[in-house]
Amino acid sequence: MRSVLIPFDGSDGAKRALQYAIDFFREYGRLSVHLLNVQDEPVVYGDYLTASLLDSLRRAALRAAEEVLAGGREMLAAAGIEAHPHTALGGVAEQVARAVEVHGCDTVIMGTRGMGAVSNLLMGSVATRVVHLSKVPVLLVK
Repeated sequence: MRSVLIPFDGSDGAKRALQYAIDFFREYGRLSVHLLNVQDEPVVYGDYLTASLLDSLRRAALRAAEEVLAGGREMLAAAGIEAHPHTALGGVAEQVARAVEVHGCDTVIMGTRGMGAVSNLLMGSVATRVVHLSKVPVLLVK
């Protein structure tokens, strides 16, 4: 594990995954960390938005993603680890798989929300989709 991608949404599960990476770094040394926050594309119903307004909504979503990543970057900085922050719009699993390829990551470390078997069966889970779409190992942290 040399270059890891950590999807980070600020949740407790994401923080646990980040802490796992920090502990790994302390134990084994050098680790390149890519933090990714994915925001949903703005949903538009009808023809009520202009292209400039839609673009403004997208920029706002990406600014929100940067704000979320700031918390993860602070955690890593406190441990002496430099992070490469990335933002994206779209589906989380698809954007994680894309980021792995674009940034040359060899592992994904991500937290789980622990919804339980029934909730996962009904709604699916982002972690499950990432495991299926990723071409590299995915480490899930509970």
